[in-house]
Amino acid sequence: MILVEKTGSTSMTLTKADLIDSIYNHLDLPKTRSSKVVESLIEIIKKTLENGENVLITGFGKFYVKEKRKRKGRNPQTREDLMLGEKKVVTFKCSGVLRNKINREHRRHPRINERLQFKVKAEDFDSVTKTINLSCLGAYCQLNKHIPLLTSLKIALALPYGDQGNEFDYVECNGVVVRIEEILSEANLGTVYNTAIYFNEIEESEKKKIADFFEDHQHKEIGMPE
Repeated sequence: MILVEKTGSTSMTLTKADLIDSIYNHLDLPKTRSSKVVESLIEIIKKTLENGENVLITGFGKFYVKEKRKRKGRNPQTREDLMLGEKKVVTFKCSGVLRNKINREHRRHPRINERLQFKVKAEDFDSVTKTINLSCLGAYCQLNKHIPLLTSLKIALALPYGDQGNEFDYVECNGVVVRIEEILSEANLGTVYNTAIYFNEIEESEKKKIADFFEDHQHKEIGMPE
């Protein structure tokens, strides 16, 4: 499986450059060959759609050309009604396999946006930061150093509890870097790295601490008694 490292993007969008970098990093192909692979694949898809044929990728989805008939519209500047002509558009339909997996993972492992104390340690790196969001499977945080994709990490997470939130339960586990997003810091700290970490070695007892924190967090949000 190829995991994508986003080196130049400033958003969560996967770009063509990200695909080229991923093939280059994980398939040991020269950068020029990696670029040709991606460009060739895109060209095949484009030519197929131009010919009015569908592109079906099993387990992923289907791209197809859809014809739109004449229809009423409105000029966004003048707000005047107008008639839009016929045209063809490219549509993507997600496969049932991918759709079910996305929805199943979302239901099984909810994610919350919470700033929690988060310690990350590698062989040559030790940092205390805060999570951007968290699930039982991993965390998303901001680091001031680029940690290479698939780097193994020691993780320590502080989960507050109690009425004042001044007591803490600690989760310890191992993780691995699965995504990196390089951005410019809003606090003028230079370049920082939004880093996604997957908890690849976590005891069920530690995972339960996170699940219990989620439940307590939900109760507080809706004002339910604990």
